[in-house]
Amino acid sequence: MRKQPVILLLIALALLTCITHTSFGIYYATHAENLVSKPTLRMTGLEFLRSFQGQGWDQSWETDGAAYNRAAMGVLQTGIPRNRTGAVCVHALVYDYFLAACYAVGGTRLLSIAIPQGILMGLTCLLIGLTAIRIATVRPVLTGTVASLLILINMRLAMYVGYMQPTILLLFFVALATYA
Repeated sequence: MRKQPVILLLIALALLTCITHTSFGIYYATHAENLVSKPTLRMTGLEFLRSFQGQGWDQSWETDGAAYNRAAMGVLQTGIPRNRTGAVCVHALVYDYFLAACYAVGGTRLLSIAIPQGILMGLTCLLIGLTAIRIATVRPVLTGTVASLLILINMRLAMYVGYMQPTILLLFFVALATYA
């Protein structure tokens, strides 16, 4: 198989991953019965942030999405991620800046994070496929295609697209580093 059709196949799988993971991630974040926080697509600004009260938003304890949102708000307000007490938050520093950048561009709402994280999943799918092709000694095209398909069908990764969690960004950086 020539190189161009393989690249086109991987790009198609990456686009499909981006679309399906974004769609499923948004659906899961807004409809899953077991989630404590359920933002809607209409919520913006403080209303969106308050949807994370089940994770401690505006309480003495903040976990998961509430804590990442708080740190991102700190970046937007002061340039430094901060927790509720005002202390510098370094738990997921790169993700805090990523989340703040998403909110700065698209506003404080679910779509502002789900769309960029869906794009990152598509790019991760592409990088994993290209890496598999590069390192496989037997049937590299099949190996790269299967590797990309494994990302595409992973619904756990897809649901993280709608979460405020550093998993998606971390996977992208690992895939990028492995490819490089």
